[in-house]
Amino acid sequence: MRREKGKKETAYTRYSYLITFILLLILFQAIWHILLHEPYRGADITMETVQTIMREGYNYTSNPLTGMEDTAGAPTRWKILILPYVYAYLADWTGISPATLVYELVPILVLLLSYLIYAELSKVIYPESPFKQCVFMLFVVLARWFGNYVAGTESALLFHSGYEGDAIRVAILMPLALWACLKNKWWVVLLCMAAEVAIVWTLYGLGYVFLITVIILAIKGVL
Repeated sequence: MRREKGKKETAYTRYSYLITFILLLILFQAIWHILLHEPYRGADITMETVQTIMREGYNYTSNPLTGMEDTAGAPTRWKILILPYVYAYLADWTGISPATLVYELVPILVLLLSYLIYAELSKVIYPESPFKQCVFMLFVVLARWFGNYVAGTESALLFHSGYEGDAIRVAILMPLALWACLKNKWWVVLLCMAAEVAIVWTLYGLGYVFLITVIILAIKGVL
C-alpha cells in the first residue's frame, strides 16, 4: 500500500508544472471574470429578494421588484426556490454585504467546487493516468474559457451569474451526479436531485440530474 501511494504521489509530482498552470488559469478566471466584471443579471431578482428578506423577514410580503406591499405574499414558487433565503441567512449571520456575498464570494466558491468535482471525475475516467487527468482538467478549463461567448452557455452562467440556481446546477449538480452514477453512490444522486428541485424550477421535480441518471442507468444496462 505504501509503495502504491508513493508511486501515485511521484506521478502527480512529475506533472506539477502542468498542474500549476491549470491552477493559475483557474485563479485568473476567478479574478478576471468574477471579481473584475459586473454580473449579468438579466431578469434575475435574487439580490432584490435577498434584500427584501433581510428587511422584512422570511415571510416577506413586499414585491422585491417594486417594494410595494403584496397582500397575497410571496408566490409559492419563490418559496420553493430557497437560494435567496440561504443567501439572506448567510449575509445576516456573517455580516457580509449581500452584494459581496452574492456577486463575488458565491460565484468563486461555485467555480472552485465545480473544478474539484471535475478533478474527481477525471480520476474515475482515467484512474491509472495522472497525466490524462491533468489533460482532462486543462481541457475543461480551456473549454469554459472559450465557451464564454454568449449569455446562457455554461461558461457565461458560471463566470457572470455564478450565484444563480442554473449556474449551480450545470457547474456542480450535473457533474457531481455523473460522478456519483459512475461510482454507484446513489444517495449522492438523490441529494443532487433534491438540491436541483430546491434551487431551480423543474418539471414536477424532474430536471437535468434525473435525465443524466436515466442515461447512465440505460448505458449500464439497468433499464
